[in-house]
Amino acid sequence: MKFPIEVNGEQHSSHTLIISAFPDADELKFSITLVYQWAVCRLDYEIGRRHSNVNKPIGSNIPNFIIGPHYHPWRENRTKISDMHTAFKLPWAVPLGAHIRQFDSALRWFCHENNIELREHAIELPQKERLI
Repeated sequence: MKFPIEVNGEQHSSHTLIISAFPDADELKFSITLVYQWAVCRLDYEIGRRHSNVNKPIGSNIPNFIIGPHYHPWRENRTKISDMHTAFKLPWAVPLGAHIRQFDSALRWFCHENNIELREHAIELPQKERLI
């Protein structure tokens, strides 16, 4: 699902919020990505998923690895960008707070963290498509 983001009163196709859902997964699984030409931050929600922070900056507070939901913040990954004309990855993540255990709370937290005004919304994850 792709949603436009308004910046300074204008919407641009390169400013979006992308929500990837996996309704047929055994447990709740989704990601929320803020795109400003390229992905600038991402929340990955998957219980039990391991994420390794390989080659993390020396002296950073980034853990070596995380098990479970995590967030790839811009402030930790911005040094990986060489220019705005080349796509870059978001290699480093921090654990997501334990109080975030549902999609709506994750979406609201993500928007707050990135200064996105959410207001009332009708954004929901798709329902399971298979019976078993």
